[in-house]
Amino acid sequence: EPYYRGGKIVSKIKPGYLVLATAIMLSFILPGCQESPSNAVVIGKNDGKFEENIMISAPDSQASSVTTGTALSEIFYSTDNSVEFNVDIVDTPQCPNMPVLEVAPHYLTGDEAKRVAYTLFGDVTFWEWQHWSDESLSKEEIQSKVSRWSEFTSQEAIDALWGTNQVDSVPVVKKFIEEYTEKLSTAQNQNNKVPCQWTFRKAPFYLFSAAEATQYQSDKEDDMLKATTNVSGIPFTLQFGTRNQNDYKANYIRVYIDSDSPLGIDKRYFTAQLCRTEKPTPEQVEKILSQTVEVLDDLGLGTWTVDKCEIVKKFYGDIAEYMIDVRAVPMLNGIPTIYQAPISNLTADDVYASNYQMSSIQIQFSPNGQLIYFSMDSPVDIEETINSNVAVIPTDELLDLAKTNLMLSTFSQYDIGAQISPSSQNIICKVTISKVTYALARIRKPNTDTSYYYIPALTIYGDAGFYNKATGDFYFSNDDLTLLSLNAVDGSIVNSTNS
Repeated sequence: EPYYRGGKIVSKIKPGYLVLATAIMLSFILPGCQESPSNAVVIGKNDGKFEENIMISAPDSQASSVTTGTALSEIFYSTDNSVEFNVDIVDTPQCPNMPVLEVAPHYLTGDEAKRVAYTLFGDVTFWEWQHWSDESLSKEEIQSKVSRWSEFTSQEAIDALWGTNQVDSVPVVKKFIEEYTEKLSTAQNQNNKVPCQWTFRKAPFYLFSAAEATQYQSDKEDDMLKATTNVSGIPFTLQFGTRNQNDYKANYIRVYIDSDSPLGIDKRYFTAQLCRTEKPTPEQVEKILSQTVEVLDDLGLGTWTVDKCEIVKKFYGDIAEYMIDVRAVPMLNGIPTIYQAPISNLTADDVYASNYQMSSIQIQFSPNGQLIYFSMDSPVDIEETINSNVAVIPTDELLDLAKTNLMLSTFSQYDIGAQISPSSQNIICKVTISKVTYALARIRKPNTDTSYYYIPALTIYGDAGFYNKATGDFYFSNDDLTLLSLNAVDGSIVNSTNS
């Protein structure tokens, strides 16, 4: 199923958690005559010092309280001169005292899946999901599909929907229409769908037909629950998953527009119907933000806060579609966490490598507020407050460490998707550092695969643009990057990739 990135902070957050203090930033933006760095900060020290350090408490005066709103700017370069860093910090609130929290995965239950479903869609009927080969449709449902697909039996209509030439698509659509028309002869006036039982089953139950699923049963598979519903004629699938195995842990929710159709045409059709509108107004965005906060509160899966909201405009040919993407992160003991991007490898051996996906919620809405997509990854439960006010490395030292690492980077580290050869000599990457936050970040608890720490972390964000070094011609950009996150307790890098 698809993943989407889905700002304004709309939940109450204790003041001063987000961007760093003016006085502390001076050592970062005024490098003086420092030598070029030669050694990078290590990722996840495993010398036992971290476990000792998190037990050391700081005096209450550790928190900084300074004037906000000072603009900061400065330029420095990587040691190989392939990256130019431009510091452009606008706001500089205070840095608070911070805890170290031990958390564990929250494993989803059938009752929680049911509550999430009704929170998202209200009082509608939910059905047991059926594999397409076992699906039972009424005559009315089949006729509705055939009628909808019949609009796309010409190449022109299909290309207009996708915005690009869809080669050999028309025969596929016509074949589906033919097959579903044949089903009409045996279809009943009422479908034989079963109301959702809100019971988890092993994944093969949903991945294969009923006849095939029995051949793939395994205790090592994820436990899953899938349901379907229909909202204003739009078909949705709800998928819940949970896994507690030695290799990795998982708890996730995916809700998306979905039904059996040629080329996935139903999802494209309904999304276009909802999103080919005028640009959302500020009032529409505010309404959706308020709607999101209510949803987050009613999910019953921990406390979450919105950390990003943006209007996304995407063209299909010459036609624009608008969505409103909202992203949320856990709020633990009243303190926000940073957004940590999804990890592709959850089975790495490093002592601090996470075997539980990073925690976040992504939601997509149409401009009129219709839910299009929802995902949740990795809710957690607080097991213990290890230290309510842990001693941390002075922020000016953390910023020195951050600068050292940034100066040791090369342009390829910001080339998401590897569009340029790392050996290229005519590229200059210009990174604008737009935000520095001080909040909680998650790492794995050493020597266990069942617990994790949330620790204070300094995190640097920015945008990267790629240019021809000689001519200055612009190639492309990668925006809203997490450039670096440092564990404020021991100064090590908070690993974002498990590599």
